[in-house]
Amino acid sequence: MTPTNATTVETILVAQTTPGAEIAARLGLKPQRPLALVMGGAADLSAEDGARLARQVHEGLGPALQVAGAAVIDGGTDAGIMGMLNAALGRIGFSGPYIGVAPAGVTYLPGELPNEDTYPFGLNHTHIVQVEGQEFGDEREPMFSLAAYLASGQRSLGILVNGGKGTQKEALENVRQGREVVVLRGSGRLADEIAAALDAPQQARPDIRQLITLGRFTPFDLRNPPNFLLDYLARKLAA
Repeated sequence: MTPTNATTVETILVAQTTPGAEIAARLGLKPQRPLALVMGGAADLSAEDGARLARQVHEGLGPALQVAGAAVIDGGTDAGIMGMLNAALGRIGFSGPYIGVAPAGVTYLPGELPNEDTYPFGLNHTHIVQVEGQEFGDEREPMFSLAAYLASGQRSLGILVNGGKGTQKEALENVRQGREVVVLRGSGRLADEIAAALDAPQQARPDIRQLITLGRFTPFDLRNPPNFLLDYLARKLAA
């Protein structure tokens, strides 16, 4: 498998119980960079909001990850926020490890035959981890085990965009690992729910209120210019 930046992609298949240290060893990775975990989606956005999010990803989020010299973990597929990020990192020639993690049963690699229930991996990943499983969520345990290993002794940050129930579970995993989560206000759905709850916790759903009580969530308003997001995230990852 070759991404658009013409580098070789390390692709492995792991069990749901495979430890993060073993996954990293098979990928040839060590904890030596800041780590960013990007989670969420891009569903139910108006055309205007979708265009604003895409601009923020291409001009803010992607360049920030490059400036910070970060390693990046995301959900792997070429869809939603992951597809936007994949395109953005490919466009700038991202130089860090870019690791896509997703269930084998719902994804396919170049050269494999897709069906209506499978999604392609983004072509700009440098490392791909397919996890044995048939549905989204089956990748969560090894993904966060890998994140915990790569974050050892390094600055790490969760970045939450849009998202639904699955993203809420990923946000909780970040909390359990002691990782701050930057929430992109204006990206819709879960991200906007959490951002609103940070302003008025008494009006939030009980599960959202509990989530923000347990962890460190910081909102960033996408109405700001993309260079604000670039500087903000680069500083967070360098701190």
